[in-house]
This record gives sequence, C-alpha cells and structure tokens, in this order.
Amino acid sequence: MSDTATAQFVGDSMEEMLVSLAEGVREAQQALSAVPAVDAYGRPQPTYHLPYLDFDLQVKVVMQSSPGGRPIARLMPFTAKVAPSSSGSQSTEVSGNIKGRLVAVPPQQGLPLPVLRLTLAQRQAAQPTQQTLLLEAANTAGERLTQQAVELNIDPAASQRLNPGLAWPASLTATRLQQAVVHTDEQGLAQAVLDLGNELPRGALLMVVASIGPVRAQGVVTV
Repeated sequence: MSDTATAQFVGDSMEEMLVSLAEGVREAQQALSAVPAVDAYGRPQPTYHLPYLDFDLQVKVVMQSSPGGRPIARLMPFTAKVAPSSSGSQSTEVSGNIKGRLVAVPPQQGLPLPVLRLTLAQRQAAQPTQQTLLLEAANTAGERLTQQAVELNIDPAASQRLNPGLAWPASLTATRLQQAVVHTDEQGLAQAVLDLGNELPRGALLMVVASIGPVRAQGVVTV
C-alpha cells in the first residue's frame, strides 16, 4: 500500500470515528431533551445541555504484509493487541493521539431564524374559483424580511390525506398557483393567487405549502 493510499485510509477512518462521535453526542442531547419538564407531581425538573465535548483519541495504525500478499492497514484503539505476525510476514505500527473539541452550533450559526405565516384572504363572490394567499415573512428577532423569495406549491399527497375516500386525479391542470415564487415587499408581505379548477369536487380540501428554504408554512384551502 502506497503512502498516499495509507494517508487516505487513515483520513477516512478518522472521519468515520469523528462522525460517529458527533452522532453519539447528538443522540445523547436528544435523550436529555426528552426528559419531561415537570415530574409526576408537577414540580420542575432540571434540564441539561451539552455545549461541547472534549475528546482525546489514542489510536494506532498497523500495516501488515506477507510475501506475495496484499498489504493491509488496520486502524484500532491504542490499547488493542496485535496478533504476532505469521512466518515471513511483516508488521509496522504507528501510534498517536488526536485531541479536539466538538462544539454545539445553534441552527443558522446563531442568527435569527425565518418565520413564515400563510393565511387565506376572504374569497370574493365575484371570483369564487380564486383564492388569495397572504404571506408574511419575518424572523425570530421580530424583523421583517423584505425582498424575500417565498416558494409556493400544492401538496397532492397531503391533500389526498385530507380527503379520505376521494379519488384524487392523476394531475391538477386547472387547479394551480398563478405564482410559483413571490417576493415580499418592504413590510415583509406578499400575495399569491390559487386558481380552483373543476378536477376536484366542491368542498374538497387542498393543502398549499409556502417555504423559505427549510422553513415551511401550510394552509388548507376549501375548493
């Protein structure tokens, strides 16, 4: 095994170890967060948060080869024992320490998170087959998000679940959003129009989803 291949093997192995360690910390925090806030008598219970984790990994790389055999690299804990080499084989060991700290980073690097709200305007009697959607975008700091792109979609799967027993059409042709993406104004507000076609019977429920990246808002429109 070449030096480059050995370095790649060690790097990949360390990556897997660190990812597994981080995953363990995440699962531990989830378990701590799942502890009820109050006990059976209604008394507050302490809560716990893992802000960081210091680690010190002691590992060694063992290179083994034999005449006519393929070199094998193994990464193992520092305390592991290596079996004696068989006749004619060679074994080389390199050990070392890797120290570091895993730090919990708040979502979005600690910046305020987007907050999206979707409401339905009162439907006009003159246009019964159109529904106006009202969107409001802000963040958790209370700031309005101006010129913010908001994506709009109809969710057929969620809509079908809202209408048990209804034969859902293969596609919605006349029922569609006039705008796939809208941008908020200086007040963080935007509007979109949903055309209600005749593919669905009157009274059916339609799920509309607005999103800013992973942040979603949902609204149920009655056809």
